[in-house]
Amino acid sequence: SMYFANAAYVKDMILTYVSDLEEVNKTEYLVLEMTPVVTIDSTAVHILQDIVRDFRSRDIQTAFCMVGNRVDKTMCKAHLKDFIGEQWFFPTVHDAVNYCLKHKQAKKRREQKQMETQAMALDVDDLILDVNSINVQQSNEIGISNDSHSTCSVVYITLTK
Repeated sequence: SMYFANAAYVKDMILTYVSDLEEVNKTEYLVLEMTPVVTIDSTAVHILQDIVRDFRSRDIQTAFCMVGNRVDKTMCKAHLKDFIGEQWFFPTVHDAVNYCLKHKQAKKRREQKQMETQAMALDVDDLILDVNSINVQQSNEIGISNDSHSTCSVVYITLTK
């Protein structure tokens, strides 16, 4: 659970991870898998809102996935889902990552169109971020994790035809 006693720690850890990665690669998207979070209190709601606001100011989008029923109800009551945007909540990590990839591609297309439009001195009001028109395909992937236990490593292999 995420509540007053650990919410600040969670925020600090997320900010630390993102800043540590900043030296290697700029973070554009953050996917928070919420399965371990069974409940949240008002402090956690405010912390999550602060995290999203902070990352948005740095052009980092935050996606939430696998949010449990109790947490979802609390987020709705606190209007946190309205603040974050319903489009940033997903049933699985896969869906969240797919959306982030589509969002990135749509954003890139929009920026290219804006540059073309500015070059031609046309109106830019018609430029909409159309995420649904982007097709993301799976590719070969290998991942290694020791999240299950510190003494064992799990290897994930995804092969496409």
